[in-house]
Amino acid sequence: NLNSVEIDSVNNLWVGSTAKGVFKFLTSSWQNLLIPGPLSNVFVDLAFDSQGKVACANDGFGASLLDLNNNWIDIDTLNTQDTPIRTVGVDLQDNVWYGSWGKGVFKFEPNGNQRIYNQTNSPLKLEPKGSVVVSSISID
Repeated sequence: NLNSVEIDSVNNLWVGSTAKGVFKFLTSSWQNLLIPGPLSNVFVDLAFDSQGKVACANDGFGASLLDLNNNWIDIDTLNTQDTPIRTVGVDLQDNVWYGSWGKGVFKFEPNGNQRIYNQTNSPLKLEPKGSVVVSSISID
């Protein structure tokens, strides 16, 4: 199953799958990027920063980032691994925003600063079961 489709700044097509990793279409062939990469080969959303790094939402397995050298970075510094990360967006300052089903929004700045936004420090509200659910991120 395919979960997300994105086009990067040089018009490469990227596809995130349910269990087969992420695929990149290179002119006439597909490249499959699998483990030993991210926390999981489940990709529910993808986003690109201005340099071409790929931010990935890995559902119940947390979040990851593919750098310019095709190295995977597992994002677990804010304890995302136990929280489904369902969406990701990158703003014009290259801040990466991960939306979770449970803990709110995680912000990762290019300089390494990190922050969580939830019901205690933002307008986000708890849903009836006591979680902050962010199912989509859109950058305007």
